[in-house]
Amino acid sequence: MRMLRTNHIGNKFSIVRPKINSSDGMDRQESPALSMVFHNGVLQIIDGEHKSDGWAIEIFESRTPIVSTDADLYYQRKPWFGEPAYGYHNILVATVEKTPDMQEYERWANLLVAVQDRMRWLYDQPKIGYVMVFADMKPSDIREPHLQLVTLPSIPPIIETEVRTSYAAKKKMGLCPICQIIDGDSGAERRILVSNNFIAIAPWPASRSYEFWIIPRKHSISFTKMTQADLHDLGMMMRSTLGGLVKTLQDTGFSLVFHLSSEKKKAFRLHWHIEVYPHTAGNTGMDRGFGVSLCDVSPEDAAKDLSVASRLEWANAVGVNL
Repeated sequence: MRMLRTNHIGNKFSIVRPKINSSDGMDRQESPALSMVFHNGVLQIIDGEHKSDGWAIEIFESRTPIVSTDADLYYQRKPWFGEPAYGYHNILVATVEKTPDMQEYERWANLLVAVQDRMRWLYDQPKIGYVMVFADMKPSDIREPHLQLVTLPSIPPIIETEVRTSYAAKKKMGLCPICQIIDGDSGAERRILVSNNFIAIAPWPASRSYEFWIIPRKHSISFTKMTQADLHDLGMMMRSTLGGLVKTLQDTGFSLVFHLSSEKKKAFRLHWHIEVYPHTAGNTGMDRGFGVSLCDVSPEDAAKDLSVASRLEWANAVGVNL
């Protein structure tokens, strides 16, 4: 039985599911359920495999889903709260074989367009309260980028806390706290890379060494309303900074997480952003038990290393030799 359980003490979620071999759900089905191709200036959605001379994104269903539309409709009441782990678990992949001549940053940009489209569809489905967008990647994965979309019936506690604290901070200071971070770090030593629409920074209280965030420079509360030009810029930013991370840390994997507001909740909305966490250290008792992190490299030193490597990646992507 799949169940979403709530910790009534620390307001944490736990999903209980049948025992499987894969822990992250990336064990995808052999064939895509859908393909998204761009042909004659139009984004087309095709069932299963496809043939196209345009860019292509394949949408797979997870073979070992974290949530499922087949979840038993069983509800547990207080003091032990639980509800069905009902939902969808999709894996979107910018497949190299279908686009062998495409630049890597273009694959990222096209993947983001497909994520937008899929998110809109998921939010139109019943019993869907939130769409999580994330990935756990190896260094080699930036050539064939992929993102997982997992839906939940409720908003995750960390997102709920960010929304609540951002609202309180804006009410007190009159300025979105994410915008305040941009104003404070746009010219500071924690800045990594800046594009027309986005900035990458190492956060002041990093949770681990070489953590960084990618943030829209202008106040933005809806990822699904970003234009294709915005997403092209973001694809370039993601490819450059993730490439810089891989060059800096060599064989270290990483996770990236989109912190977004729910598209169904019309109250205060979060200035969305992407957080990237290198797998530089496992969770310790201090981190797991108290939420107190330890970094062996300061955010300022990490930003310096990542800035040099990310700028080189950007320059290589646009054909400039430095």
